[in-house]
Amino acid sequence: MCRHMHWMGMPHHDASYIPMSVYTSLLRFRLGAWALEVNRPNGRLREQRWCRVCNNADSVEDEYHVVMECPAYTEMRAGFAELGMGQSSNMLQIMSMQDQLGLARIIHSIRMRRSLSMGRT
Repeated sequence: MCRHMHWMGMPHHDASYIPMSVYTSLLRFRLGAWALEVNRPNGRLREQRWCRVCNNADSVEDEYHVVMECPAYTEMRAGFAELGMGQSSNMLQIMSMQDQLGLARIIHSIRMRRSLSMGRT
């Protein structure tokens, strides 16, 4: 829980209108309700729950990996620069940015790309 609070920060998503499907992606991400490997109770140790999208056995697929590291979402992460987040930004800064609509759109696009990569719609 401490790691989650350090990554997610306080939400500012009530400052502007966010379309429901995009908003749902953001809220589910913040709550840790995405079907990421780290959130699956499959009996494997956390260190063995690697990302099935980038197939990197050294990277645990958690919220941090998805937003900050996974090479499958590099082009989507480029949107953070357009929102004023530099390459030195950390997870807390990104999740706490003022433009929550922009953040929600990026998170939603990552979720849609992940669904396509995993063979889901």
